[in-house]
Amino acid sequence: MKRLPPYFCWRDGRPRWVPGPKLRKLKWKGRDLKDAQGNWLNYGDAINAAIAINKEVEDWRARDGSGTRPRQAPRKVPRSCRLLADLWYKSPEFRRLGERTRSDYTNKLELFLASPCDPEDDDNPATMADVPVRALGRANLKGYWRQQYDERGHAMANGIIAAVRAMLTFGTDLEWIELNPAFKLKLPVVDARVAFWSPAKVEAFIKTADTMRRLTDPGLGLQSVGDAVVIALHSGQRQGDVLEMPPRIFEQQRLALSQFKTHALVDAPMTPQLQARVALIKERWKGKGIVALEALVIDERTGKRWTADAFRKAFREVRSEAAQRYPELCETERFQPGIDLLRFQDLRDTAVTRLAMAGCTLPEIAAISGHTPDHITSVIKHYLALNNELADAAIAKLTAWMAREGIAL
Repeated sequence: MKRLPPYFCWRDGRPRWVPGPKLRKLKWKGRDLKDAQGNWLNYGDAINAAIAINKEVEDWRARDGSGTRPRQAPRKVPRSCRLLADLWYKSPEFRRLGERTRSDYTNKLELFLASPCDPEDDDNPATMADVPVRALGRANLKGYWRQQYDERGHAMANGIIAAVRAMLTFGTDLEWIELNPAFKLKLPVVDARVAFWSPAKVEAFIKTADTMRRLTDPGLGLQSVGDAVVIALHSGQRQGDVLEMPPRIFEQQRLALSQFKTHALVDAPMTPQLQARVALIKERWKGKGIVALEALVIDERTGKRWTADAFRKAFREVRSEAAQRYPELCETERFQPGIDLLRFQDLRDTAVTRLAMAGCTLPEIAAISGHTPDHITSVIKHYLALNNELADAAIAKLTAWMAREGIAL
């Protein structure tokens, strides 16, 4: 283990440089080890700062050890990954991101910062948080990605690098680095998830949500999870938008909103099935004496809108119960995971696929779901193989055309 630099101490949970009696007599004063913004340095940066101060003392002694301490030159604070991340978290650019995006970036970036550097190299910082931003290179990041790929999986490895890339882009704006080394790493793309909620699984899931009771509170049901599934399936909206929908947007039987993630505008009528579910929602809460709802999808425990984490837990609870009630639906078919493997986000792609199977054009689908035409094309490419009706119809049209044109082969 490396020895700590002289005069470095960690007092009351804070790093400080405290000179000995002889240096104090020569007018050297103790220092709090903070960065340029006045924040306390982390352990690695604090040690580097103490070493730099000790170098000042050595230089002064070499020049004139008998006089008083000379005027100090401005101290340079190491521009570490930790410091850059903290500045990014406080920036307007970061605060303008959606809540879920901020949370996702923060969680993945903190995993990166906490990752150890080479433990066998005493000259390296202890963790990635202590690494100077300028020291990061393409080889470092690609090697880190390989390690995370083996330890955490392909999707998580790509996600962590995406968070690092966003942070380093902020670093280029601050001119800490000239180029972002996290760009063009040629990382393999995660295989697209192909999952479709079949009508049988939709029906089984909603029946389960409407009739089951909470494990933690048997007096409360989970109909609201079924509400969210119906809304997502008939609107093509993300979970965040579904959970934030205010009841007022259904007053005229239309779905009108600005999506949180992309700010895409959606204004579409409701299907009869969605209208019926909304009527049931209002009737259910009216029966409980609640008329003014905070959101259309309400947590039965609180009477208020769901938090994202709480809803995900409730969704998994309903899914687990549905798998027990309908074991025959747990078998995974081509493009159709068992009911025990379905995810809420699959509903958005299922909605797009249903619209395509109904014969809707790309602009018509985009007007409802808020997807870009390119994304819709990508979804349809993966999902249309689920249903051979379109292929059957296409071959029938081709056969009829060839007959009209007299084409034999």
